[in-house]
Amino acid sequence: GVTINYSPSMGIVGQLSENVKLNDVKVELNGRHGMLACVCDATHFIQCSGKLTVENCSFFNMMDDGMNIHGNYSRVEKVDGNCVTLKIQHVQQRYVNVFKKGDKIIFYRGSTVKEVCSPVVIDSETIAPDAVKLHLDGDLTAISAGDLACNYFRAPEIYISGVKVGNNRPRGILLNSSKKTLVENCEFSTCEHG
Repeated sequence: GVTINYSPSMGIVGQLSENVKLNDVKVELNGRHGMLACVCDATHFIQCSGKLTVENCSFFNMMDDGMNIHGNYSRVEKVDGNCVTLKIQHVQQRYVNVFKKGDKIIFYRGSTVKEVCSPVVIDSETIAPDAVKLHLDGDLTAISAGDLACNYFRAPEIYISGVKVGNNRPRGILLNSSKKTLVENCEFSTCEHG
């Protein structure tokens, strides 16, 4: 039952959130803030876990996506014993450590995106604005500098139903999760892909 009439950035942001549910949330113009309800995405969910449920919502008049759901890859800088130093690739993720104790990390070969190994985080620490150091449990001998790391645990199961998206510049919904995803009974009237 929430309505957002104007946001100078994104309407709703969830990062490292768990079990999020939106019901009857609207992003729409109210006639007082020009042509946009949101200057960026209506909703943006990054590295979430559990279940993300969005039902009976409408997102209109954004300068970006109605919904953006994704994780982020980090690049391996250095491997030293059971420690791996990762460089955070996305500038908006600086200072955000998405690796928590117990999380399963999947490493991919940087040039082929072939899975290399999947150790578990023992501990993690931010060592620079754009770098984290992970202490991992498992065989790390296959990991090389330039490989990519993805936090498999920080990907939500997604259920989207009865959502309307339109009058926005790019996409309706951008989906990127390795977990079960179901989108049904939705309407898209966007400039690019639904």
